[in-house]
Amino acid sequence: MTGRPRRADALRNYDMLVAAAREAMTEQGPGAPLDDIARRAGVGSATLYRHFPTRHALLVAVYSHEVESLAETGRRLLGSTTDGQALNAWLRILIAHISTRRGLAAAALSTAAGASENLVSSWHGTLETTIAELLADAREHRTARQDVEPSELLALAIAIASVTETAPNTSERLVDLVLEGVAPR
Repeated sequence: MTGRPRRADALRNYDMLVAAAREAMTEQGPGAPLDDIARRAGVGSATLYRHFPTRHALLVAVYSHEVESLAETGRRLLGSTTDGQALNAWLRILIAHISTRRGLAAAALSTAAGASENLVSSWHGTLETTIAELLADAREHRTARQDVEPSELLALAIAIASVTETAPNTSERLVDLVLEGVAPR
């Protein structure tokens, strides 16, 4: 029985550290001080390093959590709409997320050495699966063309997010143009 509470505490600490790191990195960028993150989580530095021996490990955990949150948002939208518009709403959320959190993903990947391809593949796989589910719903409601591929929508979302980093006023217009192109003819 002594193993169970420790495991629960470790899981709680892990979740608190990821949440605190996400908050700190939103405010201060991917270089947020690790001691500040530990303090925000209410744990000591040793606990942070026990879970995340390197900044890279923490960055990967935070961004992986964000990708999973995006996927969950897609599932929630899918369950809450009946008009085929979940894809449109989620793509706007995805683009806003990518454009505001790009530094985090880049930081996680830049320190990943040989693992960066696996990380990108994993993150893109999760996002493409979400897009595929949303796209199927949009097709069923006749709000999306049959020949649009999830990978194409992800590539377009990433491209729009990249462009809007330097020209934020163009985001809505570009998203509207993409969604117009996704709509059936």
